[in-house]
Amino acid sequence: MQKIIWKLVITFCYNIDYRNFDKNAYVESLKWFFMPEMNWYGGDGVRRTVLEHLNYSADMVLEKQIIIKTKYITDPSLVVSDGSTLVRGRVVYTIESCNDMKWINKFFPFGESEIRKEHIRDFEIELANLQQKDGWEHSVYVLYNEHLLSVIK
Repeated sequence: MQKIIWKLVITFCYNIDYRNFDKNAYVESLKWFFMPEMNWYGGDGVRRTVLEHLNYSADMVLEKQIIIKTKYITDPSLVVSDGSTLVRGRVVYTIESCNDMKWINKFFPFGESEIRKEHIRDFEIELANLQQKDGWEHSVYVLYNEHLLSVIK
């Protein structure tokens, strides 16, 4: 279940093309993976509510003309628990378009990236199994944190 949740987050969040981007569908799809009333810190260090964060990210996809293709590779042996659930895996991605690489390198969780180059990162996603909250329906396992473990190339 946890592996599927993160693969879905990657699909919605880090596979984007500003040329056919639907901001409302993007935000509505990603809300499922977050709990209402949560705060989230982007790479810029600014604390935003989840909805503010998702809307800000969506606005930047359009403003920064972002096209990114991403896949997340993991298997059940990389799911561990220390109270919350950690899903370790490898992110393989290419940023095909972005008019502000300084912003994307700061805001996205993958570290320094170059345009039109394949990047590989070992990555860990922290999921929390939390009770349903009022505000919107969400997954039982919600995204709680993300950690860059190492830069491969």
